[in-house]
Amino acid sequence: MWTPIANSLLVAMVQWVRFGELPPASRYPRIENNSLVPSHLSNGEINPDAWRAIPGYSHPKAMYQVGHVDFGDEFLSAGIVARQAMFTTQWYQALAPAVNRDNNDLASSTILPPLTAVPLGTFVPWNLRRTEIGADTELARLTGGYIPFARTPDEAQINNDPRPALDKRYANSQQYLLEYERATDDLINQGYLLPEFKTRFMELAEQNQEVLQ
Repeated sequence: MWTPIANSLLVAMVQWVRFGELPPASRYPRIENNSLVPSHLSNGEINPDAWRAIPGYSHPKAMYQVGHVDFGDEFLSAGIVARQAMFTTQWYQALAPAVNRDNNDLASSTILPPLTAVPLGTFVPWNLRRTEIGADTELARLTGGYIPFARTPDEAQINNDPRPALDKRYANSQQYLLEYERATDDLINQGYLLPEFKTRFMELAEQNQEVLQ
C-alpha cells in the first residue's frame, strides 16, 4: 500500500529536478511537536504515546539501539582493527512515531495510505518472535503485523479492546467506502498520490468492505 505513494513522490522529485516544480511538503514525525517519542519510559515500561496496550497482544520489551562502535585508536587513521569484539559506550537514541487511539500513525505527521487513514484495524510496523521458538518479547526483524478491530461493541468489551468497534466507526459499508475515497482524493489533491493509482486503492477498499457486511 506504500508503493503507489513512493512512486508518486519519485515522479514529483523528477519534476522538481527537471522543471523546478515544487514537490508536496514533507510530512514526518518530529521531536519538536512530540510526534516522535521514546518507545519506552525510563522505568522500562512501554510509552503509551508510542503504543497503547491492547489486552491479548504483547509488545516489544525494548527497541533496537544502534551504537557507535569502537574498533580501536588506529581504525580511522590506518584501518587497523585493534579491538575485534564490537564495543561501544555511546548509543544513538532510537525513537518511534507517536500513535493515535487506534495505535496507528498520526495523520498530522505521516503520509497515511487510505487503508490506515480509514482503518479496519491497527497496522503495526513490528512483530514479535513466535512463542514456540523462544524469546517471544523480542522483535522479529523486517516483519509487520495487523490487529483487526472488533466488529461490535459487545465483542470489544468481551476482549477488553479499548479501540472503538467497527459498528461505532462506520454505519455501513457505503460510509466506509465514501470516507476511504475521500482520503484517497485528499492524497491526490495534496500531491502525494498520482490519480492513476486511485483505481487500485479503491479495489482494495471494495475487497475489504466485506468485513462490514
